Amino acid sequence: DITPEKWWGVERETILKQVNERGFSNIFEKEYIRMNGRTVPVELRIYLLKDETGRAEGYWAIIRDITQRKISEQKLIEFSEELEKKVRLRTEELQTTNNRLEREILERKAVEETVRQALAEIKTLRGFLPICAHCKKIRNDEGYWQQIEQYVTDHTEAVFSHGICPDCLKKLYPDMKVSRRTLTPKE
Repeated sequence: DITPEKWWGVERETILKQVNERGFSNIFEKEYIRMNGRTVPVELRIYLLKDETGRAEGYWAIIRDITQRKISEQKLIEFSEELEKKVRLRTEELQTTNNRLEREILERKAVEETVRQALAEIKTLRGFLPICAHCKKIRNDEGYWQQIEQYVTDHTEAVFSHGICPDCLKKLYPDMKVSRRTLTPKE
C-alpha cells in the first residue's frame, strides 16, 4: 500500500461517509509513500466508479503533489512566528518608552505647576507711577498720596530697611566722620 498506516482511518472514513453516499469526496490531504521510501504530501478527491447498472465497481481519484505548498506553508508559519516575536519585542519597547514619556510628562507638569505658583506669588509694578518731584510720595490708584515705601510694600512683597546714603549724611550731619562701619564725631 502506498498510503502510510496513520492515514488509513481517514481514507476509510472518507470513502464510507462521502464517496459511497454521494459519489465523491471533499478535497482532502494525506500522504503517499514513494518508491524510494520518501513520504510525499498530496491533495486528492476520490470518485465512485459505477457500472452500467449503477452498482459500485471501484474508485478513482485526482491526486496532486503538494510538497511545494507544504514547504511554503511551513515557511509562512515560521515567518509569521518570527514576525509575531518582533512585534511583541517592539510592543514591549514602545510600552517602555511610553511609560518613560508619561513619567516625564507628569514631572514636567509638576515643574510647570511649581513655576505657575511661583509666578502667581510674584508681584510686579508696571506702568507709570505718578511721583512728587519734591517729597517723592506716590499717588495711589484711589488718588491719595503715599510714602514711596508704603506704596511699594502694598504692591509688592518687598520690605524696606532705612539707612542714610553717604551724600545725605554729609548734608544732614556735616560734623560726623564717615567710615565704612561706624559714625564718629569729627574732632
